[in-house]
Amino acid sequence: MHRHEVAGKTKGEKLAMNENKPEIVRCGALNVQVCVPENWTDHQAVEFAEKHYPCGTTLGWCVRKDPELLGDDPERNPCSKRKGCVHIMMDC
Repeated sequence: MHRHEVAGKTKGEKLAMNENKPEIVRCGALNVQVCVPENWTDHQAVEFAEKHYPCGTTLGWCVRKDPELLGDDPERNPCSKRKGCVHIMMDC
């Protein structure tokens, strides 16, 4: 096995996998923004947010869909740093 291979994956493949790893981008008392793979459902994104930054309310996090709250931004905003990922805002 070559040095740049890790558990059957090359270094490039490993980096590509990390690029699509979900993450919390921004969090506040009443909202959270996640960066998740673009093929994730709203339910998957909410589950991820709840696991890593619990809302603490009965209803939990809800994907922001209200056009007034979104302003001119789309509900799923493509990530400028990670190809294939989107940012999703959630409110409690």
